Amino acid sequence: MGSIIEDIKQNALKALEDMKEDQDIQSESRLLHYHTLLTENIRNNNRQIARNSYIAILSIALYFFIFFNESTVSDISILFFKINDNTLLLNFITIVFAFIYLRNITLWNNNINLIPLFESASRKLFNLNTFTDTVNVVKPFSFLHHVLNYQ
Repeated sequence: MGSIIEDIKQNALKALEDMKEDQDIQSESRLLHYHTLLTENIRNNNRQIARNSYIAILSIALYFFIFFNESTVSDISILFFKINDNTLLLNFITIVFAFIYLRNITLWNNNINLIPLFESASRKLFNLNTFTDTVNVVKPFSFLHHVLNYQ
């Protein structure tokens, strides 16, 4: 029994050692590559957020169009099937909107995690001071971040 507890203790100590912060990147070429990866990830997230937002707006517009024009929109044919009940379509549009909204939240959260890494890599790569606005110039543009930071 004592050896099992000792093994658990050793494994826990090893896990605590592995949970330390990442090492600083010393090589300039690796730092530039890391900075490029961060930039591309932030840009891709921003593109997906914009595209998802357009789809969410269209789904809301479609929902209200069908909801308020329920008598005129009675039969809906999509590809090879026909929907006679509008509530089924309205429920489906609600699910699509919820999925897109959740996806935008996760992408936004990912950007929130990536931006401090991007800023620290930019400061180290370009030798920037702590109190400089140059990082915001280098950072990939996001309308929502811009509105939230400079309201």
